[in-house]
Amino acid sequence: MDHQESIINHHPSTALNPEPRLPWRNFIKLILIGCAMTTITNFPSAFTHTSVNTAVKELKGYLNESFDERGWELNREQQSVVHGFVNSCWFAGQVIGSFFSPLITDKYGRKPAYLLSTAMMTLACALQAISTMFPYPEFLVIGRILASMFSPMSDAAFVLYMQEISPTGMRGTMSAFFASGYAVMALLGAVLGMESVLGHSLPLLFSVPIAPGILSLVFLAMVPETPKFLQLAGAKKAHKLRKALEFYQGPAMDTSFYKPLADNGHSKQEGMMTDRSFWDLWRRRELRRAIFLTFAVFALALPFYPILQSSTHFMKEVGISAEMAEFSSTGLMIMFVVASAVGTLLMSHVSRRGLILWSGFFSIISMLVFVIGARYSQGAVVVKYIAMLGFYAYTLCYGLGFGTVSYFIGTEFCDIEYRSTVFSVCYSLNNIFIVLTNMQAIWAFKKFGPVAFLPLFGVPCLTALVYLYFRLPETRNRDIEDIVEELRSNRCGLRSAALLNADKVAPVFSAVEELDVTAIQAQDSPQKLNKSEENLET
Repeated sequence: MDHQESIINHHPSTALNPEPRLPWRNFIKLILIGCAMTTITNFPSAFTHTSVNTAVKELKGYLNESFDERGWELNREQQSVVHGFVNSCWFAGQVIGSFFSPLITDKYGRKPAYLLSTAMMTLACALQAISTMFPYPEFLVIGRILASMFSPMSDAAFVLYMQEISPTGMRGTMSAFFASGYAVMALLGAVLGMESVLGHSLPLLFSVPIAPGILSLVFLAMVPETPKFLQLAGAKKAHKLRKALEFYQGPAMDTSFYKPLADNGHSKQEGMMTDRSFWDLWRRRELRRAIFLTFAVFALALPFYPILQSSTHFMKEVGISAEMAEFSSTGLMIMFVVASAVGTLLMSHVSRRGLILWSGFFSIISMLVFVIGARYSQGAVVVKYIAMLGFYAYTLCYGLGFGTVSYFIGTEFCDIEYRSTVFSVCYSLNNIFIVLTNMQAIWAFKKFGPVAFLPLFGVPCLTALVYLYFRLPETRNRDIEDIVEELRSNRCGLRSAALLNADKVAPVFSAVEELDVTAIQAQDSPQKLNKSEENLET
């Protein structure tokens, strides 16, 4: 058998030999697992954000009454500071949690990390609910910080699960469930937080995630560890690896995504988790590029968080009535849910590079429309509604494109031993910038007007988009090893997209790498190896 035939046989899921068709039973199983896990991950976080914002009147009343009972009467400015601290402490906790979450997910596994984070977030939700029964808002803050510290671990475990249990062709769709689940849970929190539903009682509202959290622990205890992580254990867990593959993918498992064990019975990647170093993120070119690219995609989403939390305020500022502003904010949440669902369906069918770039471009145009409309909203009645449409257009771009991709794109840029670390570093940086921009948005808008959004959001988004245009590689239907090799080389981003089609680029780097191994094992001459490489490139 010549070298090219050996490559084809070794990579059954490449473009030369299509990946085996996943049985319908396992396809439906993966979809249901994805839906269940995105609910588990996003219920405590997204629900907490929007329910607190909707029930803001009840929350402010609880805080004021708590300090009044102590004899500390707060003025309006102090009340705003306390309320702002209760809201912003979540992001501070996420920054802390981002640093220790990869230690658990990489050393002990995705499943133990998922169980630990879910248990701690459920406990934190119970603490928040109990604290609102007594005049001690300090315990409410502790509960929010505790939940937010384990939120990055839950997010990382979910993304890694979706990446490592799915065939290559379903990887994008499964990972995109994160954004859809976040949108649905945020909408649920907004509805339940209304005063006519549960917003009149903070203990009742905050206790909603507790029962689903307990059921989530039972579900997570029943599902196996990811096959990719079990592969790192080598011969000791080879039987569990095979059972996990069959559980998630059935008999027609994606063998190209899970490379087989070497002849000595140990994984080729065994030991990598202990050999890696945090400083590799800055020493190795492909990891540096992975961090820059992931953070650039996150940067496109910076305007989303002020829109999510303060859209009603901004609409009132441009002259829209309070009733219309509240109705429009609800419409934004509904559009967010629909756009995220459509974006999830698009992940496996369109170019991810094109989706990020085009949605990012139109999101900047949308923000510019809002700024111009808000700037001249006093001149004509219709102009303020044009500004409102700018918010709607941005939310649509976020849900359809870069917002859905941003949660998992970083894990497609690096090898398994660095995925959790890269995700956590980028997640931490993103939360720092969210705090900096989100805290300044309302103040800058009131002091400088709508033009304040241009330096605050426009410049970072435009800079990120230009960088992504030249450096972002295509990741759809490609083995992660091949993407890493492209980032390591000088042919990445625009140059690679101009030379190779996304559906044909997948086997190139990984096949050449496997060609070298095959030639050495066969003790071929350098002349035959060079000739085989030339044939493969042709």
